Amino acid sequence: MGKAEEAGSYMIMRRWEWITQILKNGDTGPWQVIFGGEHTSQPTLGKVGDGDTIYPVSVNQGNLWLLGRMTISHVVAPNPWIEKMTGIDPKGIMWDTYWDAHKKTVTHLIPITCVNAAVLADNGTPIGRWLVPPDVLADLRLGPAGKEQPIKANDGKVASASLQGHFRRLTPSSAALLDDILSMADPS
Repeated sequence: MGKAEEAGSYMIMRRWEWITQILKNGDTGPWQVIFGGEHTSQPTLGKVGDGDTIYPVSVNQGNLWLLGRMTISHVVAPNPWIEKMTGIDPKGIMWDTYWDAHKKTVTHLIPITCVNAAVLADNGTPIGRWLVPPDVLADLRLGPAGKEQPIKANDGKVASASLQGHFRRLTPSSAALLDDILSMADPS
């Protein structure tokens, strides 16, 4: 059975300040890339591959926000891709310093910290912020088959620390719930 037949769905956390800044800069997508690295703000991407779907999310004031969706077309080395797409030579760049210096122009095509992988999509959704309602939040399950767990929430509020720095598998039913949110509402 090929990877595409075994495709999975995953959730990855992005900082609220990051999504706010790229939207302020006019980057509304579509999603083309998600970077992975070794830091909590941009965690490793694990064993994802072609055909897998990623749902970037963020947390603000205890609310979970869906930032869109992309299905991976392929995984690439990040530096050649960054240079091709942005014209920026990534050799020697400290991305957190770059972000600080170019805050008014950065987009999702620029990593926020050290990066060791880039997953690309041909069919990403727009980039935005869709609120995940508390009743949907209660039904979301993360983890591998047979070990699924709810997102840690207290009175419908999520602690961002419970998702930060992790790349989590979604159950098929949880992915379907997130797809419903994307299809029913315009982003905030």
